[in-house]
This record gives sequence, C-alpha cells and structure tokens, in this order.
Amino acid sequence: MPDIDLDFQDDRRAELIAYTIQKYGKDNVAQIITFGTLGAKAAIRDVGRALDYPLSEVDRVAKILPTGPNIKLDESLEKIPAFKDAYESSDYIRKLIDAARSLEGVARHAGTHAAGVVVADKPLVEYAPLHRPTKGDESGGFPVVQFEMNMLERVGLLKMDYLGLATLTIMRRACDLIQARHHKTFTLENIPVEDSKAFELLARGDVTGVFQVEGAGLRKVLQQMKPTKFEHIVAAISLYRPGPLEYIPNYIARLHGAEKVDYRHPALEPILSETMGIMIYQEQIIEIAVKLAGYSAAEGDVLRRAIGKKDKEKLLKERNHFIERAEKHGAIPGDIAGQIFDDIEFFARYGFNKSHAADYAVLTCQTAYLKAYYPIEYMCALLITKTGNIEEVGQLASECRRVGVDILPPDVNASDVQFAIAANNKAIHFGLSAIKNVGAGAVQVIVDARNPSARSGGGAFKSLDDFCRRVDLRLVNRRVLESLIKAGAFSQFGRRSQLLKVLDRMLTASQSAHSASDRGQLSLFGATTMASPVIADTFGTLPDEPEIPNRDKLTDEKELTGVYFSDNPLARLAKIATKDVTHFVNQLDESSQGKIVTFAGVVTNTRVIQTKKGDTMIFVSMEDPTGDIELTVFPKTYARTRELWRVESTCLVKGKVEFREGKVQILVESASAYEIPATSEDALPFASAPAPVQIVMPDANEAAIADAAVLSEEIVDAVAPGDALTPPEGPPDDYTIAPPARAQSPAPIAVERKTALSAPKGHAQGNGGNGEPAKPAAPARASSFDPPRHLRIYLERTNDQDEDMRRMREVFRVLTNNPGADRFTFYVPNPQGTVQLDFPNYTTSFGIVQDRLSEIVDEWGSFEVQ
Repeated sequence: MPDIDLDFQDDRRAELIAYTIQKYGKDNVAQIITFGTLGAKAAIRDVGRALDYPLSEVDRVAKILPTGPNIKLDESLEKIPAFKDAYESSDYIRKLIDAARSLEGVARHAGTHAAGVVVADKPLVEYAPLHRPTKGDESGGFPVVQFEMNMLERVGLLKMDYLGLATLTIMRRACDLIQARHHKTFTLENIPVEDSKAFELLARGDVTGVFQVEGAGLRKVLQQMKPTKFEHIVAAISLYRPGPLEYIPNYIARLHGAEKVDYRHPALEPILSETMGIMIYQEQIIEIAVKLAGYSAAEGDVLRRAIGKKDKEKLLKERNHFIERAEKHGAIPGDIAGQIFDDIEFFARYGFNKSHAADYAVLTCQTAYLKAYYPIEYMCALLITKTGNIEEVGQLASECRRVGVDILPPDVNASDVQFAIAANNKAIHFGLSAIKNVGAGAVQVIVDARNPSARSGGGAFKSLDDFCRRVDLRLVNRRVLESLIKAGAFSQFGRRSQLLKVLDRMLTASQSAHSASDRGQLSLFGATTMASPVIADTFGTLPDEPEIPNRDKLTDEKELTGVYFSDNPLARLAKIATKDVTHFVNQLDESSQGKIVTFAGVVTNTRVIQTKKGDTMIFVSMEDPTGDIELTVFPKTYARTRELWRVESTCLVKGKVEFREGKVQILVESASAYEIPATSEDALPFASAPAPVQIVMPDANEAAIADAAVLSEEIVDAVAPGDALTPPEGPPDDYTIAPPARAQSPAPIAVERKTALSAPKGHAQGNGGNGEPAKPAAPARASSFDPPRHLRIYLERTNDQDEDMRRMREVFRVLTNNPGADRFTFYVPNPQGTVQLDFPNYTTSFGIVQDRLSEIVDEWGSFEVQ
C-alpha cells in the first residue's frame, strides 16, 4: 500500500488527529511505533552500567569513538588505532567492548512516529498488536501499532503522514494580521502566485522567511536566474538537488539567451522547451517514453523506476527495447534514440516529481507575495512562530531592521504576550513570552492586569508600586521578574541596576498586598486594604546604584532575547556595512565552500594556541548583524593582525569559506579595524579595557587545524609538485599566484638588472670618466613626488631548498623593513615555467633599499624596476 503525505499547520495537527478518530472510530485509528536501537557509544555505556564498571573508564572508552551516524564497533576496531589499543590493553576493556558488540543494533526503547497515523476499515486489533502510548507521547492516550511502518505497508494497512508545516502557520497568522489591519481576506486559494513585485523580491535575494528558498545556495540561484514567472520557481526548486545541480548554470544561461538550446531530436522540443532542453521532471521522462517510443503512461513510469534501480542487465534490456520502439513509433534513428535513452538514464536517477515541485513553488511565491506587500505583518507572523528559539528570533529581528521594520524593546506597559505590531504601523513590539526564562503563563498575568476590565483598574502601570499592587507576583516568580528587568522591560521605572536591587522588595510587597486581598480585608469604602500600603509609595526613591555597564546590558539582552536593544555596534553596522561587505553570516552555507568573502563584525571570543613548531595562531568568534561565525587565523596572518583580535573590537575580515563538520568557518586571509560611527550618546560597548590575551593548550581539533595551517602556509603548491618552495616568513596569505609562463622546462633565468643606476650594456662601469676611478653612488632618496614603482625580482633556484628559503627570507626582510610606496613581485622558476608571487599588502621604498638589494641579489638573481 502507498502512504499518503498531508501537510497541515503545525499548531493544528492535534485537531486533525481528533477529526480522524471522530470520522473513522477510535478503534480503527492509531499512531505508529518506532524503536530506538543501541548505537556504538550507547551500547558501551549501557554495558558498562550493567557490569558496574567505573564510570570514568567507560566514559574514556566511549569518547574514543567519533560522534555521528553509522558508527560501528567492528569497523572502529579496524580503523581507529586508539580504540583498538584500548581493546587490546586489558581483559576487562575487551570484555566491555565484546559485550557491547553483541548488543549493538538491538532495540532499546519504543517511541512514536513523528507523523505517521494508520487508519483501518475495522478495529486495528484484528490486524496488528497495539501498544500503550509511549513515554512523551502527546496524543492523550492515543494507542500505537506495534508494527513499524515498513511492516504496516507489507500487511496492507494504510499509513498517512500528518506533517506539521510551520510555513502554513506563518501564512495563517500573517493573513489574520492583514485582515485585522487592512480588512483584506487572504486564503491559500487567492494569494497570487504570479506577481511581478514578488518575483523582484526573489530576484534580489530578499528571501529570509520565504518558503524553501532561504538557503544561500537557492538565494544565489534566484539572483542569477531573475525569475519572471511561476515555472521558473518550479524549475529552480527541482534543479537545486544533487545531480541536476550541475545544470543550473546551463539553465540560467539558456533562459537569458547566453547559450543556445539544443535538442537531440525535434520531437523533444514540445516536452523540454519549458525547462530549456534539460530533463528536470519525472513527468517529462514518462512523456518522452509515451510520445517518442509509444509507451503507455504506466509503462513509462515502470521504465523510470527500473532505471532508478540501476540493474545493469535490466538497463541494457530496457535500452534496446526503447530504441526499437522509438525507431518504430517515432521514426527516430537508432543512434539518436540511444542518446535520448542515455539522457533519460542519467536524469531518471534525480528527476523530481513536478507536481510536488509545483506545490512547493506555490508556497514559495505566496510567501514572497506576503513579504513583498505586507512586510510588517509577515515578519511579525514569523517572529510569533519562532518564539522560543532565541537564535532564530535574533536573525529575524536583524532582517526586520534591514527591511525598515524596527523591533521595539520589551516593555511591561506596551508589549503583549506575543510579538505585536505597534500603533504607528512601522514597528513590532517584542513579545514578553519570547524572553528566555519567561513563560506565556507568567506574562499573561501581567498583560491581563493591563486590561481595562481588570478588577485592579487596568491601563498602563504608573509606577513600581502600581505594578506590585495590580500584578500578583506570586504567579510570576523571581526568575521571571529578574529576566524581564535584565531584558529592559521595566526600564521606564528606573535603571536596571536599581530595579535588580529592589527585586526582593517588589516580590514581598506584591505578596503582602495580594495575600491581604485573598483574606478579604476591605477598607471603609469597599476597596482592599492592599491598596493603602502599596499606594503609599512602598519603594520611595530607588537606591542610587550606578547603571550596569553597557557591555553587560548588551550581553543580557542578547542572551535573553537574541536581540540588542541598547546602543550597540551591530545595529549601526547593519546600516553602513553593505557597501563594504560581500556577505552577511546568514548568507553562508555549504554552497559557499571555497569562496572568498568579506564581512564585518564584532569579536565576541578568542582562543590563542601554539602550534607544534611554537608559532602562535588564534580561533576567533565573531558576530555580525545576522549571526555568529568562527574564524581561523593562521600564524602568519595572526602575526600581521595580532592587535585586532580583542573582544568587542570591530573588524573587516576577508577570507575563504570552509564547511567543516556541518559548520561554516572562515580561514582569514586579511583583516583590518572597521570604524563604526558612534551615536550621540557615544555609548559604545567597548569602553572598558580589552581583556589580556591568554595562550591556551589547543584541544585535539584545534591542534589538527594548527598543524594543517603550518603545512599550508609553508608550501606553495603552484611552484611544482614535489618541488615546493615556501615563501619567505611573513608574506600575507592573500598573495596571488599567476599561471605558469610556459609549459616546457625553462632555461635558467638570467635577466639583466635594470635600475636607475644601471649602466647601459657595452659601457664601462669601472671609472668615473677620464680614466678616474668611479666614486660610490650616493643612495637615492625617495621623493614624495616620485610616482610609485614596481620591483620585479628574479630569483634563481639551487638544489638546496633551505638555502633558497634563506635567500627569499633575506630579500623579503630587506624590502619590508623599509616600507614606502613601491610594490614588489618575486619570480621563481619551476619545471613547468615561472611562478609569480605578489604581495599586495606589503610595500617598500626602492630609493632606500636599492644598494642593499643589489648586494644580496647580485650573485643569485637579478631585478628590474618599472
């Protein structure tokens, strides 16, 4: 039996299950069981507990194994020397591992399938055994079938996947806000999918929060594609997968007329014209089989599935069958039919179901439409849906500010339980329940007290006394109140330091007042006596506490809300950095691997280590307006940029993207300080002195990176395989290497030195005229009016690489110890030609170094000046 997948709003899945039970009967519906099995590490730990082994020993053995899926104990014994050594080191460790090997893969516990529901025509007990609801199941006593989903399909039961899709929840909330504010009713049936403004939004890469295309890879595809109709979005979603991915440049080039669309046969044009001659959809493969070879639609689908199984014998049989039928039915030559089948064979492995892609594309275009026309409503709906995820809330807040929607700080007098649009229609109030440690139930008490119909009076809180009188802080608790204060929700009543100082008094005053109210103590006029002591200014003048340092305020805000509200560099950075940067952090993912990018951010943490050679390098955490990223600064780059890497300093960084272990990192090539204009208050969070740099012992991962760093910095692969020549100590990592000048092995380079002091060939240099000995020339002085020059230094090679290294370092030191306006380039021979080494970040003063340069280069090289 096939299964049926249904997407619904993720916050209404329980309603759908309840409807299914009501429709088909409680005995005929159940969820599906899953079984968690013992992995390698879990097996070792469970066996260790059962055998009462010391926890430290079990932990030591388990930690040798890498973390990740498909880790097997038998394979680990063969491939991980440390694990094998532990196994062979003692009998009791061998016993532990052998016992774990026998248990590996055994079912450990039962769970409930995240989406699966099974529906039968009669009570399920007649088809399968049932199981009580598993631990953590939220179905309220809803039973589960003891057969896993694959077994259910084999016995002929219908499995349905009720999938919760957050995008549908976001769209519904956005449409509710639009209805309330603009009196326009939108549903899934009437939100446009063909709209020029929505396509413009997609084409410029403004896709944060847009369904299916938020990743950096698809953002880039859309920016290059410039979609103008719905079919382009369907194609983009279908192409951006392993296999068809390599055809995206061809599709885009053909779409814009930069590449001609060719077809194997004219009969293919009606089928493939909409996808620029590229097979993308499964339906196209079936249509080709039907129209070109006379297959039925069912036979075409069988052909497609047969190709997907990659059975060589069946493939050859199907190929011959297809060619024969194509020749007979479509009068297509056999060689052309064979080429068409080869194309089908390739694309059938990756072909996407067009109806599925079109369904996704509808939501893509509809969410783009909502964001394009109703940005504040759509962003507010996104924020509400992501409540509870501090990191995502922070990223969405940055996106709001980027598109001109301000995020107002939490405020007990203005904020609601959820994010809400401000009265001016230009900003969003931060939701109180989105603050870390603050639950919806606690803040609902506060919001209810503001309600005009509240028994305590309603309206905005006028003072701390008024707040404590009207809000029962017994229902809020100390942790919630402290988090609200640190997030800035009480800032109108005093400085955060002052409010934290009287926090206990607030709790005591509120408890006293509401306890009296509960006992029914009434005044002469019928009001509770709790009003008297509290209204009489319980707090008086708040203690004169100095405000919390701006750095600490920002730290609290970021930790509790994911957003900076106090004056901070990132808010200003988001406004000014776009002209200097190529990417923001949230635009980098695995598709950015190997790219050179420039971004600006604030240093949040550093870790300095030493390599085995004793060189110093640093790992840096940086934050830009959209997120955090890790930087690796290798020894030579660190030596040039050492003073930049201070916590809370702002830097402009250029480097290469590396995707390692599921995380994006930057290998820094160059960096510089980045000035951000201060506000009128000049309240930068960097006022305090930077923390001193401490060198720490690297962990295993950092040590491996450090060793690789030293190796990569010391070898210039382009010189020659097996004949590498390292550049001198200190050149920047971002030097460029020109392609070899010629393919054959060159003759030794012997270029005549051409300088301002060089005599023309054929002229005697041994005298000063009239037979007089020549006087030493005075060193030329660099004039501020002289135009910049370019030194080209040609270095011959010897059979002694250490000597070659010494020479290069000596020349480099002479040049860089005398900085000026002149550039320099090294030219080094190798068996394939000449390698050019440029140093764009370094300069020299030729007028000062020319004599010394002549002395050290004379015997083993030459130079010229332009």
